[in-house]
Amino acid sequence: MKLAQTTAFCLAVVTVVGASIAAEKPAPSKPWGERELEVIELAVHPAQPPRPALAWCLLPSYTERTPGNAAPVYAKACTWLGVNFGGEKWDEVGKWLETPLESLPREEVRKLLEGYREPLRYVDIAARRDQCDWDAPVREEGRNVFGMLLPEVQAVRWAARLVALRARLQIAEEEYDEAVASLRTGYAIARHVAEQPFFVCGLVAWSIEGAMSFQLRDLIAQPGVPNMYWAIAALPHPLIDVRHSIQSETAAVYLMVPEMEPSKRRDLSSDQWTALAPQALSDVFELNRRSRSAPTPAEREDFVNEALKAAPQAKADLIAAGHPQEEVEAMVPAEAVLLDVFEIYEARRDDLVKRLNLPYWLALEGMKDAESQIAGSSKSPALVSLAETLVPLVPAAAVAEAWHQRGLAILRCVEAIRLYAATHEGQLPPSLDSIREVPIPIDPVTGKPFGYRLEGDVAVIEAEPPAHYPPQQYRVRVVE
Repeated sequence: MKLAQTTAFCLAVVTVVGASIAAEKPAPSKPWGERELEVIELAVHPAQPPRPALAWCLLPSYTERTPGNAAPVYAKACTWLGVNFGGEKWDEVGKWLETPLESLPREEVRKLLEGYREPLRYVDIAARRDQCDWDAPVREEGRNVFGMLLPEVQAVRWAARLVALRARLQIAEEEYDEAVASLRTGYAIARHVAEQPFFVCGLVAWSIEGAMSFQLRDLIAQPGVPNMYWAIAALPHPLIDVRHSIQSETAAVYLMVPEMEPSKRRDLSSDQWTALAPQALSDVFELNRRSRSAPTPAEREDFVNEALKAAPQAKADLIAAGHPQEEVEAMVPAEAVLLDVFEIYEARRDDLVKRLNLPYWLALEGMKDAESQIAGSSKSPALVSLAETLVPLVPAAAVAEAWHQRGLAILRCVEAIRLYAATHEGQLPPSLDSIREVPIPIDPVTGKPFGYRLEGDVAVIEAEPPAHYPPQQYRVRVVE
């Protein structure tokens, strides 16, 4: 699968914390009030943290890691999986990942996993390497950078699915130490996948993280499992960081059209601009089609001709942006159109990227304002659409990061409730503020405390969801 196609595909299938990696369906687009509420019911047991508190850590520790690069070790496992996995097995594993623990067909699952013992052993080794350098041939791809094949992404998703299933079986069989070791592998895989220089790999990493967090949620509901508040709190924030991949994609735009790199633009003659335009514009046009079939030569030609008709508006944009009028009026149509497209892109890119390091609730309004400004401008809609094609999916990154950080924050709240119950004779806390044993995280989406109330013997945790995600409500009961 090519990079552009993979990005479009994964945007539709990124799973949320509390949904297994098998739940590959588009995120709902209805407003919050119209989306179906997802209710998660948990019956948990009072529990203190282990001693030491991080005995059950969720990422390989320094002493557990070994020197070296994880990528070639993943390649060994994934080459084998690429030949022997997928199809019906993919569907079967997905079904089992959604099966309640008490109904899991353990013998069948054990038999399937036994057939993958060796590749899973290599995956465990890779997850405990100190670094993961995928050594993607980004610069070598040049103009074809967004057509790069990413077969390893799919293969690692297969491996992660098997690791999640192994953890699920271990939880069902009360092999809790082994289950935590599998979760360490899974969370490490997610972070390693995100090391690729493409945002799509971050989307895959989030889906892997979601699969592991689903198993973690079921694990902490089992009797006899120590409190994992500090293990969850010790995970990096954010666990999946896509900032470097977004930076890589902004640079890759100039690999696709190197002539538009800012320092090179003034070296082009009118004839060179005219010769460059058909290829550059049609390449962006193809990228805009994402997962659809590649445009035909006739479609490309029609598109380029239509784009060049926007030259008068492009020249007006450039003059309004401060370019000397005499220079702009002397431009051939191709130069004006390409220059305007890339200046729109660069302004839009920076308006988004500069906010990516802000907390989600602060970044969101700024991103919306930037979008409204460009939507309400006098710029040519066709050229704006072209420029937007080049912009990395920063809002999607911000939303996904906030959502997944929220899932882990809610699990910390659940563990705080378990800890409170352990020191208060099995009672639920009347409020989250009344829990003094550990700090209570704020909602990473809103920057405010989570909603909390008691309904009889049930503690209800809820919060407003970010865009495109369903509202969730955790209903937690404490049982002895």
